[in-house]
Amino acid sequence: MKCPNDCTVETICRAEVKKHMDEDCPLQRVACRYERIGCTEQVRRQDLERHLEEEKDRHLQLAMDSVVELTLKVDEMAIKVEELTAEREENGLQPPDEVGETYSDEFDFSAEISPPVSPQF
Repeated sequence: MKCPNDCTVETICRAEVKKHMDEDCPLQRVACRYERIGCTEQVRRQDLERHLEEEKDRHLQLAMDSVVELTLKVDEMAIKVEELTAEREENGLQPPDEVGETYSDEFDFSAEISPPVSPQF
């Protein structure tokens, strides 16, 4: 069988087509490795290195934008932790001494939990 993308591979065993398309075919469109931080480009595997080289300034900007966004989220979470800690102290509860220490002595975990209900199709 020929490659569905009509690449230079002459014949591919039918059982190997998916592997060829997922891993090897130079004409297969693949997502940019910076997709997670916002690059939406889909380029042919053979053009990926050129894309990475040509778009490195844009990728750097996307990375910086992600760092700023994550920093803001961390700051928000730190404020929330401070608020929750103050609330606990106002209620007469002491925060754990160490990270990872639990509040299990304050909660009753002995109640039975019902198993999840499977959706009916």
